[in-house]
Amino acid sequence: MAQVVAISFGPHESLSSGVVSGTHRLGLPQLVWGDGAPWREANLWLLSRRNAGLEAETLRKDAQLVEAYAKWVEEESLSWHHFPPRKEDRVLNRYRRHLLNQRIVGKLAASTVTHRMRVVIALYRWLMDEQLISTKWPLWEDRTLGVRITSDFGLHRSINVTTSSLAIKNKRPPGYRLEGGVLPVSATLRTQILEVARSYAPFELFLMLACGFFTGMRIGSICDLRVGTLTNAARDSKLNGFVHLTIGPGATPQVHTKFGVTGQVIVPATLFNELLGYVESPRRLKRVSLASPNDRDQVFLTSAGRSYAAKSPGHGATVSVLMSRLRRDAAKAGIDLAGFHFHQTRATFATEVAETALRSGLRLNAISIVKDLLLHAHEATSLRYIRFVEDEKLKAEIGNDFSRAFLNEAVMAPHQ
Repeated sequence: MAQVVAISFGPHESLSSGVVSGTHRLGLPQLVWGDGAPWREANLWLLSRRNAGLEAETLRKDAQLVEAYAKWVEEESLSWHHFPPRKEDRVLNRYRRHLLNQRIVGKLAASTVTHRMRVVIALYRWLMDEQLISTKWPLWEDRTLGVRITSDFGLHRSINVTTSSLAIKNKRPPGYRLEGGVLPVSATLRTQILEVARSYAPFELFLMLACGFFTGMRIGSICDLRVGTLTNAARDSKLNGFVHLTIGPGATPQVHTKFGVTGQVIVPATLFNELLGYVESPRRLKRVSLASPNDRDQVFLTSAGRSYAAKSPGHGATVSVLMSRLRRDAAKAGIDLAGFHFHQTRATFATEVAETALRSGLRLNAISIVKDLLLHAHEATSLRYIRFVEDEKLKAEIGNDFSRAFLNEAVMAPHQ
């Protein structure tokens, strides 16, 4: 199957006044087909975007979206430049139908479908601009739309954007949309997940899942935790049984967070002590001996001594692979985790925090607590969890009232 690999790249010949010039690129994502051959055209596109100043994290995500497209092309035994006269048979049109079907059956979120198609169109648009692909007919029809934007000061202005006939609108299905489009799991399922992870998965994955369920940290932050982060932890005298970890670009040492938010997360003392024990364990120290100097302070390292953090060159998709194996092992144990994703650990923690905070009866306080503990950049994200908890409670009450009314009617009805 096609995959993304990270390479260290430097220009071979770029001479100016007899001096080699050019920037050495570390961790440049590149696409490789299942037979080992590089997808040269797509790789040139990725390099051009890196040279244009695109952030490394954004480039990595775009490469993963194109990787999904490349895997589909291989599964369908198609060529990436298959564009016959009939529109319905063209590779991009077929991929678009595939994505729409995945959205309908619920295998892919609406936002994921939109982003995958958008990035693939961007790739092919660049290929046409650079004359690396040519067809006898246009691949799609472009149209210009006017978008109205309101500034923070209430000023309105319109800008023109170009879209294609193959673009997919982000139509969100009805229902709740928490972070990442996932829903929390029950306390019972959480216990089962952790038990399966402890029994079958590497101990690192068990600790990562525990951190997600009981601290609410995102996977990117968990994978980037440092030993110094644990060393600098602060115990809270007002909140017995918990410690505070400071993460973000303003922390010492720095730990990756989404949107660069710096703040403190709470960790149960039992989990914190288990992390401290793991840091000094022979299992981790063996991995530290294989790690590069920059990664030796990482709490979690792979068996090859590499960081699980996405920003590390050659990190691959290790956590995704471990999660796939966990679902398979859980199925053997009779537990269905087919639809379980790591980000649901964060959603589970957030809803439990929201439930506890709402017991105070002050909604504004609840929003503030969720925002602080989850390190949300915007209160609107925190408000989703508050509304989710409130609506779930109301639905449960309505369901109970309906059940009681139905049972009373059944009891009172005359027997035939």
